[in-house]
Amino acid sequence: MRRLVLILLFSAPAAYAAGLPVLSGYPGCDYERLGNVRADDGRRPDGSLDDTRLRLASHSRVFDRLSAQGEARGAKAIVVNLHEADFYTKNGNRTKRPVYVAVSGAAIRVADAARWRFDVLDAEALQARALQGKAADVVIKTPPPPVL
Repeated sequence: MRRLVLILLFSAPAAYAAGLPVLSGYPGCDYERLGNVRADDGRRPDGSLDDTRLRLASHSRVFDRLSAQGEARGAKAIVVNLHEADFYTKNGNRTKRPVYVAVSGAAIRVADAARWRFDVLDAEALQARALQGKAADVVIKTPPPPVL
């Protein structure tokens, strides 16, 4: 069994979390950075027999968690720096949706949000982008055993 990992570093359209806009790039207006936020959903495949029973991860749940973390910090938006989606592959067939999703970014407070227009996408649109991305094979290298 092989595990495929899809990592997207993007500077494209924004995504939307419940309550807070989740942006893919820093806005052109004045903002204050309030710290980093990270959310994930699901479980990474590890090659065990339990991998066949992995539940599908949800981008919506991840965005809800990001939004809650951002609101706790007093943020008005989240800027995404990294989006990772892991798919389970067995016999060359990949799951239709990821089994693990992780998003990390920065919580920001925008000085005058009413003057600026932010383009937002929903979680399903970001998930569709993940499905269209290129997969990278995961290679785990272990160091050679010590010579005694």
